[in-house]
Amino acid sequence: MFQEIELQNAKLLVYANKQDLPGAMTTSDIADKMQVESVTSHGYYIQPCIALTGKGLYKGLEWLSKELV
Repeated sequence: MFQEIELQNAKLLVYANKQDLPGAMTTSDIADKMQVESVTSHGYYIQPCIALTGKGLYKGLEWLSKELV
């Protein structure tokens, strides 16, 4: 996907939701499963979050806004 010309400088933000539940995958487990190291070399960030409470959501957006400036 990131080999498309339109996405050659794209950043990848992944929200690892449901971190409040037992057995939630760690960010490193998610990175391994998604093989993000081989998919993109333009920067990625996996942000743990709990969407119901909003915990972690702004931190992911902060990373993205800094990357895009």
